[in-house]
Amino acid sequence: DEGRVKKRAKTVGGISLNTSQALALQHMKGELLGILQDGRKSSWEKKQWVMTQLVQLEEQGVKFQCRALELEKQRMKWIKFSSGKEREMERMKIENERKRLENQRMVLLLRQKEIELLMVEQRSANPSCVTG
Repeated sequence: DEGRVKKRAKTVGGISLNTSQALALQHMKGELLGILQDGRKSSWEKKQWVMTQLVQLEEQGVKFQCRALELEKQRMKWIKFSSGKEREMERMKIENERKRLENQRMVLLLRQKEIELLMVEQRSANPSCVTG
């Protein structure tokens, strides 16, 4: 489709960023330059601002790690659940196959008994077939 423009991920320091992350990074750079170039702020104030930003970024990183851990826990629960269901389904398939084979065996036994009964009836109806 020519109307679509494929979004390319921006890479910063080997880390791939989506559009909103790239915009947030660009905004942060702009803020940082604004603070560092502001002649009204002392170097202590600038340092404090940078330290505050670092703490906020670290907190955000920890939140992301917590969320990633939660998602990984959910994924592991799902894997455990789904693999249990798969094993249960496999057991049921095997049980169904066993029952099908047992039914087939019973049908064959019935046919064998029918044939034996027919042979007995033929012998009793035709005494010349009796050898002995």
